[in-house]
Amino acid sequence: MTHRFLASICAVASLLIASTHLAAQPTPAKWIPPRTPDGQPDLQGIWSTSTLTPLERPPDLAGKPVLTPAEAAAYEKQTP
Repeated sequence: MTHRFLASICAVASLLIASTHLAAQPTPAKWIPPRTPDGQPDLQGIWSTSTLTPLERPPDLAGKPVLTPAEAAAYEKQTP
């Protein structure tokens, strides 16, 4: 019984020490996305065109949130 009591006391003590250590940590600052000088989102970086997903949805697919497999295959064939 004394071993269990000692083990439970050690577990509670370690939890208290860990919680005070975490409470003392400063909270990280909220990330703010970069902006251009005129206030627009800064989209500089490396862009790859190795995907069939366009940056903007084509007008003929504007109202469709998801393509069927047949529609996706047809779109893949027509896209260079």
